[in-house]
Amino acid sequence: MLQLHNITHRYGSLAVLQGIDLEVREGEILCLLGPSGCGKTTLLRIIAGLERPSGGDVRLGGRSIIDVPVHRRDFGLMFQDFALFPHMNVADNVAFGLRMRQIPAAERQERVAEALSLVGLSEYARRDVSQLSGGERQRVALARSLAPRPRLLMLDEPMGSLDAALRDRLVVELREIVKSIGLTAIYVTHDQQEAYAVADRIGVMNAGRIEQLDTPQALYCCPRTVFVARFLGLTNIIPVDQAADGHVTTPLGTFALSAPADAVLLHPDSLSLGAQDGALSVEGRVIECTFQGAHYRLQVRHESGIELTLPHPVRAGFTPGVGQRVWVQINPDGLIPLRAGLSG
Repeated sequence: MLQLHNITHRYGSLAVLQGIDLEVREGEILCLLGPSGCGKTTLLRIIAGLERPSGGDVRLGGRSIIDVPVHRRDFGLMFQDFALFPHMNVADNVAFGLRMRQIPAAERQERVAEALSLVGLSEYARRDVSQLSGGERQRVALARSLAPRPRLLMLDEPMGSLDAALRDRLVVELREIVKSIGLTAIYVTHDQQEAYAVADRIGVMNAGRIEQLDTPQALYCCPRTVFVARFLGLTNIIPVDQAADGHVTTPLGTFALSAPADAVLLHPDSLSLGAQDGALSVEGRVIECTFQGAHYRLQVRHESGIELTLPHPVRAGFTPGVGQRVWVQINPDGLIPLRAGLSG
């Protein structure tokens, strides 16, 4: 549906985007995930037509839209601050963009009713915006973005101003709404859990590049670079000292890997306590044991100084104490090769 070809962008001497190639598929929710300053909002603004890239092309259905102005791109935009008009009621806020497009009154009324129904606010049409909760205002902003029936919906940190509990609930509702009407969407966030919940695919951005584009499940199970693994909150990234013949030597021992690696991720889900079991067991001392409901979070320090983090089930029948020596068993399926970064 939408293709980005070698998009670059600079602010003076600062390179903000560095050769972005990306295809957004019809009907998918694609999330751009990354820390502040990585270029994700700039990329969204270029797609929307709010900024012109320094280089590259944006194509919609095979046709370049670089020179197409914002109001002719048939895209919906929703930002973190919602930008609702406090002097207007809910229906008038939703109708604002339609009025600017000179949509006839009867059709305008029909589209407002349709959009409010989609977000579950049909009974709020005449209510003042000032009387709404944060979650309700978020839904009004979404309805306003949906009312013009855009070909592509773009959302920039739409949950950023909401508290955590409300955000967790609304992000699921937003996905259900977008999917129910078959809309294509690009969703920008810095929050990993939000991205997992909303996206069909996630592009993890770092320093103006997309380091990995994958499904949420593939990203979590098999990150490809040290940055991606760390940004997703995965621990147990072990440096590689030497690599040869499909094996890598690390401070914890030698492991067989399926691909070249600058570091090895011992996925926390692949670690467990048990007896010594050859090369895929390492010994250490418990330095922290934190209760987290269904499991304890253990930190175990190896004699090399490297610390491993792993979950330990509450129902396991025993709880190791701080200072106790334990063996950590490693499931070979949880040995993930990581590169230091993108090549080139």
